[in-house]
Amino acid sequence: MKKLLILVVLLVLVLPVFADDALVLPQGVLRISIAPSYGFANKTWDKDGEAQDIKSDIGTKSDGIQYFNVGIAFEYGVNDWITAALQWTPGWNLWSTMGFDKTSVPAAALGLPSSYGMIPLYLDQAKLGSFADLFAGAKIQIVGKKAPVTNETMRFSIAPGVKIPLPGASAADKKPTEDKAFVAKEPDNHLWGLGGRLYFDYNVTPEFFVNLYSEFIYYPEQKISDS
Repeated sequence: MKKLLILVVLLVLVLPVFADDALVLPQGVLRISIAPSYGFANKTWDKDGEAQDIKSDIGTKSDGIQYFNVGIAFEYGVNDWITAALQWTPGWNLWSTMGFDKTSVPAAALGLPSSYGMIPLYLDQAKLGSFADLFAGAKIQIVGKKAPVTNETMRFSIAPGVKIPLPGASAADKKPTEDKAFVAKEPDNHLWGLGGRLYFDYNVTPEFFVNLYSEFIYYPEQKISDS
């Protein structure tokens, strides 16, 4: 299936986890955040940025993807301008649906003898995979009130880190030919990745600031397990 750009509606928004600003924790402060979220999507976007219907591998249209996810983050202030973090946000999909209907296809389409007739595909049981990958890293504030470059108006931080893969669904859990839930789309790549995040804040007033955020991830060549 095509990659999905999922619109996330946060029912309970944990600001420090999801609001990607340049702020860091004070030295010695440990923060543990739990972040439940509900998400939905009924479109996918092609390489030209055009919206397309979400379709299965055999071309059936989805009524819309939905999921409920719970994530968690641990953050610790190493000093007043460096915060170490282990984030699982998004985390675990407790429930999801891909929005397809049950259908049938000719056996030959699945590489089976045509004498088998029509084979049912239980696409109504399709769901997202359970686990997103972990992110471990540190946010380093370079410009700020207590940063190496002191500034009262602006903040700039970088956050190098590592994506740590968690297990994906096994091949047995991806079969649409049995009348039970199966994984049609993983929520993450389940690969080791190296990357970083950039944060820039401009304080318009003491209570309000404008934020710019960017993230990039590089996935080195590696063996993919299909266990």
